[in-house]
Amino acid sequence: MAQFTKKRRVELSEYDEVMTMDQFPDAVMTKIFSNLASVEKIRLSRVCKQWNTVAHQPWKNADFLSFYGLESRRNPLVDDHINKRIVLKTTNPKIYRKVLSLCGDNIIFLSLSDKIDIFNASILTSIAEYCQNLTHLRINHIYDPYNAGLNQLLCVNKNLELFTISDFNDYNRLARCLRHLPTQTLRELKIRSSEKQLNIEPYIQSLNTLLHKTSLTSLNIDCGDDKTIKTISEHKDIKFLSLRRFSSESDIDFSHISKLCNLIHVDFSYCRNYVNDNVIECIVKNAKNIKILDLNECNQITMIGLSAICTMTKLKKLQLAGVEAVDNYVLDMIPSSVTTLGLALTSINDDGVQSFIMRHDNLIDLDIRDCAITNDTLQAAVDATKYRTNNKVLLIAYTFNPVYDSSPFKGESPLLKLVSTIG
Repeated sequence: MAQFTKKRRVELSEYDEVMTMDQFPDAVMTKIFSNLASVEKIRLSRVCKQWNTVAHQPWKNADFLSFYGLESRRNPLVDDHINKRIVLKTTNPKIYRKVLSLCGDNIIFLSLSDKIDIFNASILTSIAEYCQNLTHLRINHIYDPYNAGLNQLLCVNKNLELFTISDFNDYNRLARCLRHLPTQTLRELKIRSSEKQLNIEPYIQSLNTLLHKTSLTSLNIDCGDDKTIKTISEHKDIKFLSLRRFSSESDIDFSHISKLCNLIHVDFSYCRNYVNDNVIECIVKNAKNIKILDLNECNQITMIGLSAICTMTKLKKLQLAGVEAVDNYVLDMIPSSVTTLGLALTSINDDGVQSFIMRHDNLIDLDIRDCAITNDTLQAAVDATKYRTNNKVLLIAYTFNPVYDSSPFKGESPLLKLVSTIG
């Protein structure tokens, strides 16, 4: 027994010079913890005070916070310490408040997404208490019937530059919300509803007032009136404009938008009743720097408007799906600057698509689903990409339809990627 004790003492003396975990510098512990999942960090933070500090340090430095009102048992919290991002997926209000207390002061980008009504007035009030330096706020479906928490969150953040709200179904609540947005700093605004309602006059009045007081560079809305369009035309600095699926209870004239000379990205998709040849000609004449133009399902555009589009030498991305006037002749006129094109028209066949692919060596994305093409077009794409000198990969989305060709295509090229659907 005495010999065993002596031997044991010798072993312990050997370890006297070894550094224990509690003697590791915080910098070393931070490096170790950075390789662990967030769930493991939460468990280890309970071991001792030092580990608690090290585990929470990346959260204190975060400036991007994303909350999802759903339960994720596998990994409820993900932190990217390199990009200073935190993504939290839980329905536990205590966890939200814990994270907010650690990093709320540093957060400038906040995203809230809720499908089960977790973000009520109480949670939003807590967010407003901790996050008062926001510049970007994105909200997707929150449950705050009287806007008490949301209004407080907007009131305490006077330097808000970007505000996005989507998937809401109460225009009266939204109208009250818009009145609390800071007009001096706001530069980007996006409002998308889940469904259109009949009585939207209070919202439109609040929107028009907000537009009149702000100086926006990016705007994305889906309803308004003629005054809304006229007010938009006064924002000379707007570069991104999306009126996708725009609706109005009165007659409006999109041609007012032609006053916006600095437009770069324009989305008029599904605006069937408002976009015609006159609107296109006015915009093309004044906005010389447009690079992205989405006109999907704008059926009032004829060859006159398409001819005007084909004079846009800086155009990079063009969407014309559902524009019935597009045919093989129009494809021949599309400027060589276009690298992304969407068609999806039965009026387009092999001749037009093959000619277009051969002439556009910089083409990287081509959507020809529902077009009347055969394997000859796909073979032409293989041959064209084999001899590309820029090494850019061409992605083609097409529909395999036995009516046009009975056998699937099996050719290949390292610079060609095909995505097929069954017609």
